[in-house]
Amino acid sequence: MANCPKCDYHLKLTDWRPECPKCGVNLVYYGMEERLRAEADKAEYEHAMFQPKVDRLKASFIGTIYTKVRIGVYVLPLLALLIPTGVLSVTLPFYAEKTTVYAVSVVMKAMDLDFGLIFGLISNSFVGKGVLFMALALVCYALSIVVILFELIFLMLSCSPKGFVRNLIFNFSGFFLAIGSGIFFRLACNFFNGLVPDAFSGKAGFGYIVVAAMFLLCVVINFICKDTPVKYTDVSQFLLPYAERDVAKQEAEAAEKAEKTADGEAVMAAVETEG
Repeated sequence: MANCPKCDYHLKLTDWRPECPKCGVNLVYYGMEERLRAEADKAEYEHAMFQPKVDRLKASFIGTIYTKVRIGVYVLPLLALLIPTGVLSVTLPFYAEKTTVYAVSVVMKAMDLDFGLIFGLISNSFVGKGVLFMALALVCYALSIVVILFELIFLMLSCSPKGFVRNLIFNFSGFFLAIGSGIFFRLACNFFNGLVPDAFSGKAGFGYIVVAAMFLLCVVINFICKDTPVKYTDVSQFLLPYAERDVAKQEAEAAEKAEKTADGEAVMAAVETEG
């Protein structure tokens, strides 16, 4: 059995009442106020430690007019992915298909791809080079979509210590992936257009250029927002235990009261002097 928290009396199995048989204190409620205060101190301390993150989060979105503009700028690469990057046409006996390459079509095609077949075609000496270029174009394009999503997610951390560098890494990664997808797509189209002109035709569009330009625009807006000020909420009082805060509060109230008393006495002395 446990001991009484007040008198340290060793409780027995026969001590079934809520009161200690020696000192009479209620075993359930004894020290509850101190325990509640300790829990409140812990909660306030955790709040004080978390509040700067909230302040940085707010500054990342609504710190200045430029951070608000940045939200819209970050959406532009995602919208630019809807612009066609190219057109592919395959014409075979009893089969013909024409595909416009943009974000939705790439995602849909990626879900239906037979990767085993693709790896087999890449190793083929006849069409391997063209298939490799096309696969790299699709991979770069898909990764650029992933980068855009990560950009939007980590935008809320722009005012964190490494936020600016992280944003630039995402911006330039998306830029080079967009350019890479366009280059590989053109190489694949040129390869197949020369290899099987009657069965395959491909034409690269300008969508990847627009996507790359939007990533560069994100770079510009990040440099503009680099020195966004963060208005931190003063939570220093919550970093101290309640007892210390209470003493500091009483001392501050006493000092304020003494100052008012001194001012009142000075006024009375001035009135008496004039009288």
